[in-house]
Amino acid sequence: MKWMVMAGVSLAVMACSSPQDVSAGIGLDGSDKAKEASATEDETPVAGADPRVIEVNGEGLSFTYEWPAKAAQIEELNALMEEKSAAALAEYQGYVAEGMADAKKYDYRFNPYMFGMGWELAGEAEGLLSLAGAKSTYTGGAHGNAFYEALVWDKAAKAVLATSDVFASPEALDLAVREPYCTKLSEMRAERVGREMTAGTDIFASCPALSELAIVLVSSEAGGFDQIDFVAAPYVAGSYAEGEYLVALTVTDAVVEAVKPEYRANFTTGGS
Repeated sequence: MKWMVMAGVSLAVMACSSPQDVSAGIGLDGSDKAKEASATEDETPVAGADPRVIEVNGEGLSFTYEWPAKAAQIEELNALMEEKSAAALAEYQGYVAEGMADAKKYDYRFNPYMFGMGWELAGEAEGLLSLAGAKSTYTGGAHGNAFYEALVWDKAAKAVLATSDVFASPEALDLAVREPYCTKLSEMRAERVGREMTAGTDIFASCPALSELAIVLVSSEAGGFDQIDFVAAPYVAGSYAEGEYLVALTVTDAVVEAVKPEYRANFTTGGS
């Protein structure tokens, strides 16, 4: 799935000092986007057309925000993404102003900042649309940072949901996935680090709470959510050098039982 590839490569390029390199690493360089969107921040999206891409390259800031055609074609969801993009742009323009002022005051070279946010379609079931977001930022220093987000769009309610809102409670989901999640995470850690983590010795030996993760509902081409991706950003489940940890779990009967009754028809067990 494209979103998983995007997540996997984002950290690898963030050791680069160039904000443009970081942006390109998560597929947001805009080099092949001429047919998708212009590089202006005030362009009006066309419903039913292409993915929405916003690029703003000004003094001290390289900014990119994009979301897929499926989201752009839904008026209310597209408007929400426009708001998110505008808020992020304003926030980082503020950071740039502060950074440039400090650079001038203390007489040091200002290294341009970068913000890149890419939303991808992760899954779709009747009535629900699942999006996964990978964000890379750079605000000076040795390297940038990576963050991951997820949301679910309820088509009937015309409202955005946190993934946890689809379940009876965070505790119900945790009960259904805690053991397999922690087991797989432990195995991945051991493979990357070369040994098993030891409680009381290693800072990342514990299994993170679900509230610390991006929880993404994933569907195969057959339809229905049959997989859940749990994504831990750098420093959540491991060191920066280890990168993000993405644990994919097949939807089981226990998971379906944890789902709110009104959303259970959107899930299928078995996975792919």
